[in-house]
Amino acid sequence: MKMIRLVAVLATVGWSNMIHAQDLLKKVPEEAQVVMAMNGKAFFKHVDAAEVNKIFQNIGFFENVFGKKNKISKENIQELGLDLNSKAYIHAQITDSVQYIGALFPIANVAQLEAILPKDKKIQTVNGLKTIYTSGGDMRMSWDDHTLYFLGAVPMFNYFNREDVRTRYGLKEDPKYNYNDAAAVTTVEAYPDTVYLDTTATAVEVPPVKQGEIEEKEFEEGEEFIVPPASPPAKGTEIEEDEYAYVDSVLERDEYQDDYYKVYAEVSQHNDSVKNVLMAQWVNQRFSQILDGKIGYSKSKTFSSMKDNELMRLEMKNFNDFYSLYYPMDLFYGTFGAKPIFDYGYESLAGSLIVDGPQLKFVGDLGLDKEMTKYFKDIYKNKFNPKFFEFLDPNALGFISLNMNSEAYIKHMPSLVKKVYGNMAGDKVGNIIDLFATIADVTLDEKALGKVIKGDNLFVVNGVTKQEVKYKDYQYDDDYNYTEVERTKMETLPQFIWMFSSDDTRIFEKIINLGKSENSIEDHGGIFELKINDRSGIKPYLLIDKGIVFLSNDLQKLKDIKSKTFRGKGDASFVSFVKNNPVSLVFNAKQVPSLVKELDIPIHRNIEETINELSQYGNLYFVSKKVKGNNAGFEIGVDFPKTKPNAVSFMVDAINKLTLKFKD
Repeated sequence: MKMIRLVAVLATVGWSNMIHAQDLLKKVPEEAQVVMAMNGKAFFKHVDAAEVNKIFQNIGFFENVFGKKNKISKENIQELGLDLNSKAYIHAQITDSVQYIGALFPIANVAQLEAILPKDKKIQTVNGLKTIYTSGGDMRMSWDDHTLYFLGAVPMFNYFNREDVRTRYGLKEDPKYNYNDAAAVTTVEAYPDTVYLDTTATAVEVPPVKQGEIEEKEFEEGEEFIVPPASPPAKGTEIEEDEYAYVDSVLERDEYQDDYYKVYAEVSQHNDSVKNVLMAQWVNQRFSQILDGKIGYSKSKTFSSMKDNELMRLEMKNFNDFYSLYYPMDLFYGTFGAKPIFDYGYESLAGSLIVDGPQLKFVGDLGLDKEMTKYFKDIYKNKFNPKFFEFLDPNALGFISLNMNSEAYIKHMPSLVKKVYGNMAGDKVGNIIDLFATIADVTLDEKALGKVIKGDNLFVVNGVTKQEVKYKDYQYDDDYNYTEVERTKMETLPQFIWMFSSDDTRIFEKIINLGKSENSIEDHGGIFELKINDRSGIKPYLLIDKGIVFLSNDLQKLKDIKSKTFRGKGDASFVSFVKNNPVSLVFNAKQVPSLVKELDIPIHRNIEETINELSQYGNLYFVSKKVKGNNAGFEIGVDFPKTKPNAVSFMVDAINKLTLKFKD
């Protein structure tokens, strides 16, 4: 545990400022699918290290991590021995059997580093480097005078759940609970208690797994955790003539459950022990390959040329293959009888965390294959209706916009479905997907449907409003007979409006006429109330006006639109988001304080100032940009107040104030 805490410490203080040292990029394995660089020089260009130290002091960072008796200073993070003016790197490589997670930190003073290491850890010399391991041996930390290395291994659930793999490594199968016969304890035929060890592995001293020690187990996605039933029969159910038979069966079942959990714990302990030994062995094998230069090293030019405003950069290659390794294949196979490999056409992911004055943003690109690039360019090539811009009120709480070409989307939809899901061709599921895609291709008229809903959408939340809502309740007499009554209460509801363009509104008009004949739509002078059974109290109204379909719960605003008395002026920054990006999601942070008061939300006095300070913020946003080349760009950002020189300085100051308040 101390080892893991130490890793967290060194990663946390990876943003610091000392003398310049070599870039460790040449030591990052070329095979790593994920690489993240932390640019300490850029971070401390924008903030004073003394301010960061204050945060650590307020939260008792050094005392809690290193102990009160440790000789290291409690005032300065620069005394941890790391040369943090250079870049630090975190990298990951994922295979079908194991995921390797590593890190590289430059060292400025090895003596200072060794002074903070856990005193109860044995230091070994492995591959010519001083080395310590976690208790299970699945994480290794090694260092020389210039570089601190971390490498850990985590087993992949899908791999070790395969029958051939369980047999190879002597893993036991989880016991099965017998629901029908509580007296019949399911036996588990264990594999021999042997572990496959590769004799070519580097000989190291790995801490042994203690017998009888059950390590904490986390259940992976898709793994079934069986909870045996132990509830009595429902009321009114006939029981056996022997009034004690049920009691005996419950006691017998409880005894069986104890046996079941005992066997389950033994199996889990055995399997975890085997995996720990394998992970320890594989970590050392991989470490040796990295140090011996038997694998290539990263030559990314973007990492080596990071700018002074880039705090962090992330790059992922073979993105589609990367996340597919985490699919719960057993669940897919059990449900559909097939193990799909979803092909979304994503080849890579890259991005940087950038500070730009008071703005902090993550700017990234999603690399697409040739086929998906064509689809994206066609689908997101559309002009937004400029009539929508006047509804982007500067006081709005937030909005979502989606601007796509419906005609192109419907045209490419069959091909998209077959690309993503159709690689199961040859089996039943694949054939069904292919059939539906073909039917859609033949029957859908993309030009006609594209006129009904052109594809530009704007959904705006203008705020909240209090409204009287009717609801049904029950009133009981002395004999517990109830009568249904109607009551009212005040609810706080979001005030929204959704709009989209339509060149052919005949379908909507026919739906309105049908609804009116069925008394499910009420006409308010050309504005139509949709009568829905919704306990939230939201009443949606529909208006069709000059090629735009409006849906809103603000009846007065729709009346103003219809009577042409509505006068709106779009906020310039909001209009820019919608006009220049196919997808945008914007939250107006400065409206939060008034919203909190209006909703009567109780807040702790320690964060009251922080909440009120949000009135000085700008926008919190996400945008998806148009495709350039084969890259679909995106951006996530927040506009901080301009009370500090830059966004990082403001964040550190805000955290400092908050930690100081909680300290008091």
